[in-house]
Amino acid sequence: MGTPETVVVHLGPDRFTVGYYMIEGNELQMIGPHGDIVRSHTLRPDDNVKAIASVLTKEIRKQFRGDIIEGFSDPLVMPEVGIA
Repeated sequence: MGTPETVVVHLGPDRFTVGYYMIEGNELQMIGPHGDIVRSHTLRPDDNVKAIASVLTKEIRKQFRGDIIEGFSDPLVMPEVGIA
């Protein structure tokens, strides 16, 4: 198994979440915090992998929102950036 890719999903003002996925053949596999496959999706040749992973990340987050699932329910803290 290779290294998971990440997708950052914007949930609203100052709210983000992160999803982890891998591609195995024509399957997009969403990965949980311990490397387990949480959900999979069969890809077609012209599918936008990042867009599908983003949608699945939101769905997984909703599914586990009451539970503490690292990566899918933790907020992403973004640093303040300004123009000098």
